[in-house]
Amino acid sequence: MGQDRLGEIADEVYGASPEGFVAARDRHADAAAEAGETELAADVRRLRKPTRAAWAVNLLARQRGDLLDRLLTLGEELRAAQQELRGEALRRLNRQRHEVLSGLTRQARQLAADAGHPLSGDAVRQVEQTLTAALADPDAAAGVRSGRLDRALAGDSGFGAPPTRPAPRAGGAKPRSTATGARKAPASDRKRGGDELDRQRRGRIETELAEARQRLRDAEAEVERARSELAERDAEREEVRRRRTELVAELGELAEELAGIRDRRQESERRVRSAERTAGTARRRVDQLAGRLGQI
Repeated sequence: MGQDRLGEIADEVYGASPEGFVAARDRHADAAAEAGETELAADVRRLRKPTRAAWAVNLLARQRGDLLDRLLTLGEELRAAQQELRGEALRRLNRQRHEVLSGLTRQARQLAADAGHPLSGDAVRQVEQTLTAALADPDAAAGVRSGRLDRALAGDSGFGAPPTRPAPRAGGAKPRSTATGARKAPASDRKRGGDELDRQRRGRIETELAEARQRLRDAEAEVERARSELAERDAEREEVRRRRTELVAELGELAEELAGIRDRRQESERRVRSAERTAGTARRRVDQLAGRLGQI
């Protein structure tokens, strides 16, 4: 029962905004403590605030679980293809892996921006690393799907070049001795051996080509991310410049207003001094008249 309750609280707390996490956690911990559930209160207080990248992945899991499920299913297919040594399937799935990862990373970045917390370039890379880890590791996949990550996950996808078996000998025969008197292999055997070598060479080239294309797509995606980040910095710079211009203009207006106030204050001071002199003269006249009246 306690673990179920902790899970419910964690679901709610990790669904909070970055600035609302601590308040939500402490509110639940205080409520548990007041109810006498000291162990639950301690467990709740141990919940760690997620990094910005972990928060974005949690947001993705909660709002676009359908897309995340596609990634995790793809990870299962990739692991099965690698275990069964299905090279062609692995190459095809690796191409899908790049497309799905790029799409999910863009989606997480967009969700974070829509929530008012745009991701930095480092945070975007950590999001992609976390999703990549979920592809290769079922435990990482479960953590990502839970929507309760407190930090980004690291690790290689584990899906490199398709595995290959040692090339079998032609016809399954042992190599013949090259000693004097040994017969040469028939022409048909030599042709089959040559065809086998050609197939192996072609397979290696196709694998290298697929890897090169994958690296190109990764590089192009990195260029896109870098350009997007540069555009964000340019926009921030222009916003700061605009605000500076507004503040300079406002400062000029305030300086003019201050000068006007200073002039009006000086005029008020002159009027005070003049009024004080008039009052002093009137006071002396009153005193004189009062004295004369007392003598009559």
